[in-house]
Amino acid sequence: MNTKHHRESDHIIFAAGVSNSQETRSSEFDREEKMLTDFIGCQKTFVYFSTCSVDDPELLASPYVAHKKRMEQLVKNSIKHIIFRLPQVVGRSKNTHTLTNYFFNQISSDQSFQVWINAKRSLIDVDDVASICGHLLVNPALENQTINIAPPSSMRVLDIVKIFEDVLGKKAKISLVNSGGDYIIESTLSSIAANELKIKFDQNYYYRVIQKYYGRT
Repeated sequence: MNTKHHRESDHIIFAAGVSNSQETRSSEFDREEKMLTDFIGCQKTFVYFSTCSVDDPELLASPYVAHKKRMEQLVKNSIKHIIFRLPQVVGRSKNTHTLTNYFFNQISSDQSFQVWINAKRSLIDVDDVASICGHLLVNPALENQTINIAPPSSMRVLDIVKIFEDVLGKKAKISLVNSGGDYIIESTLSSIAANELKIKFDQNYYYRVIQKYYGRT
């Protein structure tokens, strides 16, 4: 679990949580909750990072999603706040549980894996998360709001795998499963901020992000 508490101006940036979305151990969830409750009653605006997956109907029964919903409600009930919900964040990380690290590791090591044909996922560069969130935090009208930070459209998981194949120059050993689904991530505010910051959420965005962090050097 990675933990950071960063104090800046009138905000407390709280980045502490369970790094594995497949986590089921209550001790891991309790740890984040205990740290969060230490800030209840603070006078500054509390910035909490959650997940866009709380709106994914396929993950309603997930312990991780249930935990994030509970933490969101705790924040909303107790503290001046802004909640940023994130999709799959791509960056330099040794966390093997992230979607992109998993694909990279499986393809690089010639290991087979399943791909759900109908599944879609949203990816965003961690640098763009930092830029967009910082841009939105200066707007006092957004206090006590919950905001999705994500590109305007998701991509089929199968197409993400194909990008990895191209970037790595290797064929993935996959078996296709007729399963999965999609859900809409409302991202109007983050798209406006991205436009103001000259971040291009265009049709090549996913390719550029994967190339940036996984491309051969």
